[in-house]
Amino acid sequence: MPLELEQLRARSKQLAAVLGDDEALEVNEAILDLDPGDPVATNRLGIGLINRGRYQQAVDVLEIGLRVHPDDPIMATRLAQARKALTTAGAPATRDASVVSCK
Repeated sequence: MPLELEQLRARSKQLAAVLGDDEALEVNEAILDLDPGDPVATNRLGIGLINRGRYQQAVDVLEIGLRVHPDDPIMATRLAQARKALTTAGAPATRDASVVSCK
């Protein structure tokens, strides 16, 4: 595992308490750039986006994550939360792939 990825994962763990903080989002996005299948970074990024009110981005990130990890119950729960928040917020539940920054 590359040193940069290990360092990012360690920083992500430190920032877990402040999900939604700009740095926390950036760190988890960077992890996903290096390891698109990382379920922890996907969950943390999804939660952070939900906490920031960026529901469509959270839906997109979590849907991508669930394609890789279809049996992840935490990811599925977060996706349901994001979809519900998106619907409650009155925004259309459509995809806009241009807002997803992870791969």
